[in-house]
Parts: sequence; structure tokens; C-alpha cells
Amino acid sequence: MPTARRCWLSTQEIRTQAIRNLRRQLGIGAAIRTTPPAANARSAAPVKTSQQQGTAMPDTYLTQDELANRWRLSPRTLERWRCKKTGPNYIKIGGRILYAIGDVLEHERQRRAEIKTSPILGRRR
Repeated sequence: MPTARRCWLSTQEIRTQAIRNLRRQLGIGAAIRTTPPAANARSAAPVKTSQQQGTAMPDTYLTQDELANRWRLSPRTLERWRCKKTGPNYIKIGGRILYAIGDVLEHERQRRAEIKTSPILGRRR
């Protein structure tokens, strides 16, 4: 007796299939991470982008949940930022929101607060 064909996919299979389609659409190889980051990892390791290699395409993308974990924000905050046109640049492919790691790092650099010193008051602590 033949086995019944599955008419549903697991969440991981859907994610893997979406990533493969995204790779095909963008014309890149194995540059997109297919496994979620460790739960306790709060910051991504430095990533060498294709821009450093001579092209403009970043190597890694973060999902909304991954970026929310990185910045310790609610995913809803990122959604609100997108509606207000603030926050890092993102791409939307097939209903998925992805953030290029280069755009995330650039946004972090722009938002960096520097401590000002005064010759009269000295350095604030």
C-alpha cells in the first residue's frame, strides 16, 4: 500500500524553503544563515561583507526576531519603527522581513552616543 503524501510542512521546512528561494532571487550562495542564533547570544560576531570583497551585497541577514533578541527589544518595536520609517533599512521578500547585517551595524554606528568631556569640569563618570 503506498504511503500518503504529506500535504503540510514543518516550520523549519518552510523556513529552509523560503531561504533557498531568497538565495535564488538574490543570486547568492550559502551566505544566509539557516539556523537560529543561540538563545544566549546577544550580539553577532563580526561579519565580513561582500562590500569588503568588492561587491555591494551583504553576506548575512537577520530576521525580525533575531534583531529583536540582539537589541533586547520587542519584535513589535521593530514593526513600529518600520511603520514610522525609522530604524535600520530592511528588505521584504515573500512576506519575510530581513535586515542586512551591514545595515544593522551602520544603524548602530549612527545611534552611538559618545561621552563629551569638558576642560573645566573634567570627564563625567
